[in-house]
Amino acid sequence: MSLLVKQSIGQMKCEIVGHEITQEDEDKLYVVPDRELETSCARCGASLFLKMNPVKEDEYFETEL
Repeated sequence: MSLLVKQSIGQMKCEIVGHEITQEDEDKLYVVPDRELETSCARCGASLFLKMNPVKEDEYFETEL
């Protein structure tokens, strides 16, 4: 399957259930000093900005760049 087809399928999946990040990137978010991280979706490759919720540290906000 070509990369373009994989990304297209990934984009459709992400539109339905949301973007997915790797466990490694999620772990990084807990140790970076400012609790913010630029990464990309593991499924469709979209650029994402993650920011930890200051009130509930087991949650983070995800913004597509």
